[in-house]
Amino acid sequence: MKNILSIGSIAVTSLALNLIPVGQAQAVTLQNGGFIPSGISQSAYLGNTPTNGRTVVTIPGWTFAPAPPNSGNNGYNFIVPDGTAFKTNMAALGNAPYGGLSLYGGSSQTVNSVDGSGWFIAADGAFEEGSISQQLNDLTPGNRYDVNFWQAAGQQSGFEGDTTDRWRVSLDGVSQLSALIELPSKANVTPWQRQTLTFTATSSSQVLSFLAVGTPTGLPPFSLLSGVSVTAAVPEPLTIVGTLVGLGFGAGLRSKLTKKKLAENE
Repeated sequence: MKNILSIGSIAVTSLALNLIPVGQAQAVTLQNGGFIPSGISQSAYLGNTPTNGRTVVTIPGWTFAPAPPNSGNNGYNFIVPDGTAFKTNMAALGNAPYGGLSLYGGSSQTVNSVDGSGWFIAADGAFEEGSISQQLNDLTPGNRYDVNFWQAAGQQSGFEGDTTDRWRVSLDGVSQLSALIELPSKANVTPWQRQTLTFTATSSSQVLSFLAVGTPTGLPPFSLLSGVSVTAAVPEPLTIVGTLVGLGFGAGLRSKLTKKKLAENE
């Protein structure tokens, strides 16, 4: 009896494993996950329309909006090219009335995009916060999706004090927070960290947004963002086994084992 049940368990597991999708998860159409801007070659302030005396630069596929209670600005967000030395001006274009912007880091420290796009985002999470958003149009309601991205953290030079940095990621208002990064005062920009947050779609078209979240207010904590993608979440093996049992596979297998045992005892 023990041997028969063991074989049955193996059969269930084997069938379940055979049903697990093989290879990479299916990607959802996301425009410009590498944040490649148009018509510039240096760091710049991001936005949809000029505000607060700033010249804005757009990124194809993405829109920008103030996060309540802010109003009248696009967020204190910047597009930055690979190889930027953070002791130099990081916002050479459009950063009126504040002038230049740089992050702490050795004079030789540079940061490069993870996906090789040549660009990444740097966003202040405690000053004029604003979202970076894109509408996804090929979702399946009820399906689960992984939002994949890389994050890092830095501090604006000229200020002192420890900071925390992360991203609030939302799909049509349902939000999750990325891993918290704690950065000592005047520390160099951190290495990139991969993040995956899973959401369940409620309609075929939903807005994906990123909002930098940092502390404390008044001490500029910058969250960095690179290499965004969205993929269909792969079901867990145990979930598939449960589904098979729920569909009656388990009951059918038990019936066959019972008949076999009765035949052997005759």
